[in-house]
Amino acid sequence: MNKWIGMGVGGALALMSMSANALTLTLEQGASSVTIADGDASDLIAGANAISWAGAIGTFSVNVSTTISYPLTALPVLMDLNSVNLGVGTLTITAEETFTDLVPLASLLATIGGTTSGEGIEYDVYINTGSGDVLVSSLDFDTSPYAGSVSELLAEEILAGPYTIKQVVTITHSEPGQLTSFDAEVREVSEPASLALFGLGLLGMGALRRRKSA
Repeated sequence: MNKWIGMGVGGALALMSMSANALTLTLEQGASSVTIADGDASDLIAGANAISWAGAIGTFSVNVSTTISYPLTALPVLMDLNSVNLGVGTLTITAEETFTDLVPLASLLATIGGTTSGEGIEYDVYINTGSGDVLVSSLDFDTSPYAGSVSELLAEEILAGPYTIKQVVTITHSEPGQLTSFDAEVREVSEPASLALFGLGLLGMGALRRRKSA
């Protein structure tokens, strides 16, 4: 039984021995969409485990998106998705990768940073172990203009067999000329670091209780 827990309580997942395949990048804006598989003619990066695409899609006149996955990325980074976007409307960018031969030993951390002059950025991370996508993290920037970063620790019972990680970033612009730039990544976190983040969360809860009782 899988059990997903936000903010770092639970078992371990990780990546000491793994191979990767089936990396894809998909962009959707209204009725327009494009999907680029690793090695396609429209992939601007010739090597494996990396995709880059540039062009216009729907009402977005400029888009440059790149996704890189392990083993091309150096651990602890497992997947990275970054993009620069200029246009109006709602644009969804999805990077997806299937990993095999995993030895679960560590937790995962989702982080997104960047800038936007639009209405916000939503960053969702899904993991699929064979029974459908499970949302394990949802982060967003909902103020404009925005510059900064947010993170969330993911924890999971030990997995067996292949799994797929999907990063989904949704950008909303209400006016022409608005610009969004971001870098999102999923990385492994050593167990001491996971426990430290959990401990900080407990300290924050304790301080909140003392403030309420004062």
